[in-house]
Amino acid sequence: MDYQIQLNIQLLDVGRIVKYSANKVTELVKFARDLRKTSSDVFVEEELADILGRARISTEVQDIFKRNVLQNTNIVSLADESPIALSTGAGPTLNRALREKDPKYLSSVIQLSFLSRFYDRSDFSLVLSQCMSRRSGDSFGARSIEGVLEACTSQASITIWDSYMYAAEQKLRQTALSHNSNLPNLEAIFQGRSMSATAILAGLDYFFLVQTLPENRKIVAKSFRGIGAMIVWAHYLLGLTVHVRDRHSGVTIFGASDDTPNLLIQESVPDLEEEILLLDADSEIVLRCYQDPEDRLSTIGDQEKHALLDWGTETMRRHFNSATLIKDEDPVYQDTASLIVAVALNASARLVYEELEDSDKQFRDLSIEAWRVFDSANIIFQSLSIKKEVPVAHIDSVQATEIGEIILPASVARVHGIIQSVRPRYSQDSLQKETCFLIGELAFTVLSLAHVYDIGKCAALPVSLRWDGWGLFRQNRTLEEFREGKADIAVVRDAFHQTAIELMLGKHMIDRAKDSFIISDFGWSIILGSAYGTDPSETKPSMFRIQQGVPTHARTGERKRFVEDGYIWGKTSPRCRVVDTGASYVPRSLACVTRRREFCTSVGDRFEVTVQLYIKYEGLGETTSSYGYQKLHDNLWRCLRTKACECPRKPLDRAPLGFSAATVTGDPYEVGQMMSDRKIEQRICIYLAQEHRALCFVYKGISGGDCRVVVKTKDCCEACALTAASSLQGNVLLLV
Repeated sequence: MDYQIQLNIQLLDVGRIVKYSANKVTELVKFARDLRKTSSDVFVEEELADILGRARISTEVQDIFKRNVLQNTNIVSLADESPIALSTGAGPTLNRALREKDPKYLSSVIQLSFLSRFYDRSDFSLVLSQCMSRRSGDSFGARSIEGVLEACTSQASITIWDSYMYAAEQKLRQTALSHNSNLPNLEAIFQGRSMSATAILAGLDYFFLVQTLPENRKIVAKSFRGIGAMIVWAHYLLGLTVHVRDRHSGVTIFGASDDTPNLLIQESVPDLEEEILLLDADSEIVLRCYQDPEDRLSTIGDQEKHALLDWGTETMRRHFNSATLIKDEDPVYQDTASLIVAVALNASARLVYEELEDSDKQFRDLSIEAWRVFDSANIIFQSLSIKKEVPVAHIDSVQATEIGEIILPASVARVHGIIQSVRPRYSQDSLQKETCFLIGELAFTVLSLAHVYDIGKCAALPVSLRWDGWGLFRQNRTLEEFREGKADIAVVRDAFHQTAIELMLGKHMIDRAKDSFIISDFGWSIILGSAYGTDPSETKPSMFRIQQGVPTHARTGERKRFVEDGYIWGKTSPRCRVVDTGASYVPRSLACVTRRREFCTSVGDRFEVTVQLYIKYEGLGETTSSYGYQKLHDNLWRCLRTKACECPRKPLDRAPLGFSAATVTGDPYEVGQMMSDRKIEQRICIYLAQEHRALCFVYKGISGGDCRVVVKTKDCCEACALTAASSLQGNVLLLV
């Protein structure tokens, strides 16, 4: 009998006719508009709630979910006058789920939030569309469903699902250890979490039917695929009793030991297709789910998320446990983590600007403070409590050493021996190579996230938890030179920013996100430092921020995943002119911003933001211009920054100038052109625009000519800044 016909018999119900008053229609239209602002859809949400919402969520999970969402509700503006804010917590989708008396909305949102945490949203939405079509013959498109999933995950980025998944896996591990079993399916359980379309189809209806008729219905799943998610879904979320039967380890019970299992998960028979059965009290088949050969997608790719807190520890655990079970208290984890931190610390002092290779060393230096590396490591390996003196003692041993040539601790060699005894086909060389490669990837992660301001506040950041031996990140020059142990590691533009994007969104999103100065997923956002409206001279382009919240239009409440530069326009600036020549000049600002405005437009899945400035030039009149934060960030990468000097921190009445320098004002783009064309005699031009908002405009236009651009930072005086600029060859534009 056709699956749809069989299902209809089981779900036979009298349809409901709902009559809406005029007020109800108005409320529905308003709610639909609010949903559209979050990329969701009222009709898709309703249908998913009608299907998934029939299952009853356990009271414990409901309480934790509600408490977590309500505690994390907030909205924070990025900067003064900015139309973009970061909002956390409930939006229209969750607000309805929390307020409606009908529990189906909350049940649906909780289940979708959980499944989206561990599975690729694009694949999951396509499989859901296929399953809904098989149930009723009709379905919404995958893109519409994906919009609902985005709304659920952005409004409820919670980590309780990680703890439930960890509890399920730990219980399976303990069962295997108690039977001295290596569990042949261990790799599938702890590394490959892909779930079949068959399991999703069964989950839409079987769990509800078993909850409704617990004495007369039970489920038998003949596959370990996606076992962790199935246990969490059935047992922790819905309160069902689950038994996992393995021929090597016996039975693992989730629930009361004397209860008859509502769900039995057992190994699949070789060469037979995966199937999930709904049985009656006499073990007769009532419904059977199997793979439809016409489905476009048979498996949901796993995109399991893990909080950044202890992410590195879990990644190492999976690496060393791929073939056998190594206890959590084994010293191999502590020893490997200490070596990883040593590699990151050593590399942090060897970073230089790629684009400034022919510049003086003082300008090329891009090293970061050691405490930032330790802060990053303490989050990533939190449970290992790394002591600072241990990795510091390893620093010299990894000095400019190729990652593959690193000498591994004795505990690692011992674990490699254990793995070889279980899997003789693994050679010592191949095991060492793979472990060294993992050490390199994790060290590069520690180094990259050391470039995040306030990384300590990012413990709950959801990042991809997948180690397949082929590398976590897309290749770039910085990563290659890091692996090769080069004495100087050239940092390509946004190398570390890209690492954070790959961890949070995946490699496939790099190209889509390259034009965005804010990228958001799972309720968190990665933000370029230029977007905060701070003084550009104090913005280190390699540093960035990660904050909880979704980009939201402060006035309309609309939410988007990406924020990009909008249209850039402006009137012609006053012509450049030389102001001061001779031995000295008076430090002052000849350009000030009288008014600043930001414009925000909603376009598809992104906001486009343009900043407009009204700039008054002393003696030259006023003009307007505009810039974008991404463009500002790009130009910051091309600037040389002065180092701190030891001079007294007090304003100078007069600053030295000399015969080779002059102060200028007007169009900064034209300054470079005029120096290239020899229309300005001096080779160093000092642009007088001390107000940081005016400097934003200056940075926008620095691409003219072939002059170098040097930025005077606040911890450097005018005299030392001019000395640093004078050390460079060729024409120099000094911004003070």
